[in-house]
Amino acid sequence: MSRAVVSLLAVCAFSGCALRQGRTDAPAPCSSNNQCDPSYVCFLGECRGSSASLSQVVVEIRPPNDSPLGVLQRANIDLHASAVVNFQLQPLLDVKGVVVEAGDAGFGLDTGDAGTVAGAGTPALPGATLTFTDHAPAIPDRVHKITTRSDATGTFGARLPVATWDLVVQAADSTGLPPFSALEAVQGAGVSLGLRVPSVQLQTVAGSIAAGGVPISGASVSAIDRTGEPLAVPVTSVDGGFVLVLPLGPPPFRLQIGPGDSDGGVAAALGDPLPSFLPFGPPNASEFSTAALIVKDLGALPVGAVLQGTVTASTSGLPIPAARVSAVSTDGNGWIISRSTVAGADGSFSLQVRAGHYLVEAAPDAAADQPAASGEIEVTVVPGGPALHIACNPKTRAFGLLVLPGNGNNKAVGEGYQVTATRLPDRVISSRAAFTTATDSAGIFHLVGDAGRYRLEIVPPHAASLPRKTVQLQLESAAGEISLPAIQISPPVVVYGTVHGQAPGGSDAPVANATVDFFAIDASGKATVMLGTGVTDASGHYSVVLPDVPQPGLVP
Repeated sequence: MSRAVVSLLAVCAFSGCALRQGRTDAPAPCSSNNQCDPSYVCFLGECRGSSASLSQVVVEIRPPNDSPLGVLQRANIDLHASAVVNFQLQPLLDVKGVVVEAGDAGFGLDTGDAGTVAGAGTPALPGATLTFTDHAPAIPDRVHKITTRSDATGTFGARLPVATWDLVVQAADSTGLPPFSALEAVQGAGVSLGLRVPSVQLQTVAGSIAAGGVPISGASVSAIDRTGEPLAVPVTSVDGGFVLVLPLGPPPFRLQIGPGDSDGGVAAALGDPLPSFLPFGPPNASEFSTAALIVKDLGALPVGAVLQGTVTASTSGLPIPAARVSAVSTDGNGWIISRSTVAGADGSFSLQVRAGHYLVEAAPDAAADQPAASGEIEVTVVPGGPALHIACNPKTRAFGLLVLPGNGNNKAVGEGYQVTATRLPDRVISSRAAFTTATDSAGIFHLVGDAGRYRLEIVPPHAASLPRKTVQLQLESAAGEISLPAIQISPPVVVYGTVHGQAPGGSDAPVANATVDFFAIDASGKATVMLGTGVTDASGHYSVVLPDVPQPGLVP
């Protein structure tokens, strides 16, 4: 039996780099801080120590859904200084107003009482979508967005936590108005906003697109800013022509051209499918920042071609019905074709593409008794080319051991440790879950999944008072059940505190049933890892067990 190469990637943020043990001895009783060691504080009658290795973390506090208090995010919490952290929630703010066509008032954001800001005879905009986005979230991948719509009179309402919000107002599609953006610092209670969307301070930008001199019809054409946000309502090209409605100026933009529908659009003169073109145009003022006619030839496109074949199980040769087959072009010519389909009952599939190089992958059902995903296959597609036969291997079966924290410790954990395994996205298909079992009395868990790179998340039972664990591993195809490297649970540190808040018209009080989530920010600064979670009791107290190991990208 060939043995799979299985590598455990020890990312110290969430791996078993067992450093020094967290301060988890039984806490001494106390009634004040001076009864504790200098690095400890007295909390709820016990001396509580700080973390030994875990440094700065971020936290999100979410009150119950029916609470008048808002969500709170905080960054740069230093657990070296203290593992007792208290939080104060602020009341939600009622934000209301009227969305109107502002005539010659142009773009603007006015404050005032709803129903009076528009002025007599100013037409309201019903059915407008308003999206409030937290401008500076403490947790980069947990950005708060709150969406509401204006009613038949143009009136809207929303309840927002105290923060600075980016606001985008999109009028109903029938108006043809572009999105209206603003930045508004929401402060104080009872805020009332009246939003004015322009009607006359707009301009049209016309143009035509072609590929190798052939006009492109059926393409979705839009204008986006440098961050990729839309500046215009998308239109469909007709005989290559398009007209966009943009704010007066307009601000610097780039063109985004893509299919006109979910099937890729139809450009009859060019053959199906129509690619999605990467955004083009300089991100600063240029010919694209004027009202001049835009004429763009995107270059000759390869001829249409068909990618067809079958999907079968490698062991039996039987077809795999309903396997999802996906293909992504790799030529990098300023456009991309991404197509997928489902194999028929006989395992056959067919994809309309264009001649070129592709990555292709077949993904059967994720159930444990189904074959594994095929993995990425490099294919050159030409008209009339040979059929592609995709053989899917059996899923890999593996078992692993979880051990308790401590230097040199190889003592297995008990039963009931939950294990979740997620195959990370590759260049063709998105993430897929593997089948896993919880640990048995010997600390053993089992995993059945596709070959690939995985993120394993381990959640100990509550009674264990141990932290979550996250590791990454590479799982290769293999015959029989293979053994994974032992995974050591990180040493714990317990974070304590209280959550309070003052509702409008009320007094400061503890917040019960609030969820307290702690995260670490990874080395990229753009993603977070859940470290631990807890819920406040009737007195607003919480305790959360975290892994006491250094986190990547943060200075101890």
